[in-house]
Amino acid sequence: MSIASIAQSESLLDRTLEIYNNRNNRVKIVNARDEIRFFENYLLAKLRCLSLNNFFLVYKKFVPNIIPLTTTIFGTINNQINKRKPGEFCWPLLKRLTENFVNSRCAYLDKLGFSMIEQLREVRPNQHLSIEETKEYFKLCEGLINVIEEIDARREYLEQKRKKEEGILVEEEELNLAAVKEEKIKNELVDENVLSNEFYVEDRRLF
Repeated sequence: MSIASIAQSESLLDRTLEIYNNRNNRVKIVNARDEIRFFENYLLAKLRCLSLNNFFLVYKKFVPNIIPLTTTIFGTINNQINKRKPGEFCWPLLKRLTENFVNSRCAYLDKLGFSMIEQLREVRPNQHLSIEETKEYFKLCEGLINVIEEIDARREYLEQKRKKEEGILVEEEELNLAAVKEEKIKNELVDENVLSNEFYVEDRRLF
């Protein structure tokens, strides 16, 4: 895979995948994480060999059907889109990437969320999109913003809940310490009273 990737040879990449999927392949990866990494490397190697339009055809077969949208996949595609501007633009890929993004763990990372917003912000509907695609674009932007706002609201709620729980625990701890201190004072007073009464009794005996 690494040789094919470095050589940027699509035929070598396809041959690698063919060997991997062959029933007679005795070195088939068993570990789920390693398999995801294999397909991840294959997909990103394809990205280096193909135009964005052609890569989209490969991307939609793999994500999320075979592998999820990982931070590595998102970051690499995002960087490639930026590098290929303004010569290349592929709305279907950007649309699919955004749809996958809002349904993945990537959306929970602020840095990646900002990158996704920036990609959409730089789209010029009048230049890049048809009337129908423009409608899709604005709907997509609205959906992305709503998801990010929901995540932020959820995060804020959990933070407030955590602080409240910590506050309650601190308050309970302070009450417990106060109760212990009060009990200690009571015991000291009792001891003092006992001693005073003993001296008083002894004094009465003297008379």
